[in-house]
Amino acid sequence: MTLLNAFTLATYETDNRVSPTLHRRRKLIAKIDEQIRYATDSEYQPTKQTWHKDAEGNEQRVTVPKRVRRWWTVRSDGTVLLTVRYGSRALELAKGKNAIVVNSVNELPTVLKRLSEAVDKGEFDKLLEEQASYGKSVNSAKN
Repeated sequence: MTLLNAFTLATYETDNRVSPTLHRRRKLIAKIDEQIRYATDSEYQPTKQTWHKDAEGNEQRVTVPKRVRRWWTVRSDGTVLLTVRYGSRALELAKGKNAIVVNSVNELPTVLKRLSEAVDKGEFDKLLEEQASYGKSVNSAKN
């Protein structure tokens, strides 16, 4: 037991609960990373696993393409309007503004990476909180 006496011992307790703020950050960062891959690789097509029945009624797990909604549009002058979406809605980045103007499609991955870093640092926490509370208020109004 001399080995155990050399260590500081404690009671092991798991903390499986992730704060809602951290969960929202991780979710948005994952979606931004998906948009980065979509912007840099024209062949990128994410997939998901679903169950389908064949002709005899047997269920089989198959891989199908996942629908990815692009967050940007290219204007006629070559500039790009980039929105940041959380759920199905674009975040309002400033009062009445929900898009970022990017000079070209080539700069899009760089801007998305900077956005990801900003989300990781917590700069979008207030916007994500507002978006999450919006969904709750809409759902409670329906009930």
